[in-house]
Amino acid sequence: MIIKGNPNVKPIREAYAPLTELQLFDVYQTRQDYEEATGNPCPPPDPKRRRKHWFDPAYAGVSQEDDDGQLVFYQALAVNPRTRAVVRDFNGKPMLTTIALGKWEAGQVNIPEGTANEFPLSEPIMMFDQIQAPLRSLAPEEELEFYGPMGVVRVVNTILRDADKTRSEQFTAADREALRQILQIVREIERRV
Repeated sequence: MIIKGNPNVKPIREAYAPLTELQLFDVYQTRQDYEEATGNPCPPPDPKRRRKHWFDPAYAGVSQEDDDGQLVFYQALAVNPRTRAVVRDFNGKPMLTTIALGKWEAGQVNIPEGTANEFPLSEPIMMFDQIQAPLRSLAPEEELEFYGPMGVVRVVNTILRDADKTRSEQFTAADREALRQILQIVREIERRV
């Protein structure tokens, strides 16, 4: 059993960051993206397998014949296969799940042809969503949250977020100077009245 992830996680450096900051590997939206980024031809799409827009370079050279059956475990967003919506945990936060792939599957992409970026609906595999890109482990001060009206998932550094909230509740030197100038204007107006 191989578990991919980084136990020495460094948290994001901003209060908020896109989920892509946690991705372990590059994600290719199209076959052309893959070819431009890797310099290699994209493997032929296989409509009998789930879509997969990333690969683990550690297993890129493993053939189906050489795959020893040992599974590689990754952490990814939990996605409802029917609705393709991210699953919420008991606290209403985006839920992570573990995915297990054989070494050959881990080292391959399976990107459909064309701009629709999906296999024909007649293929039974279309009942399932794509294999989600693996994410690194969250640092202790990180959490995932839904953001905005579309429920986009983002990463939160809770220490920096809380510090930003505290700072936003305090007056800065510039704020105090602006208030002092307003007070002077109000007093000047009062003297004239």
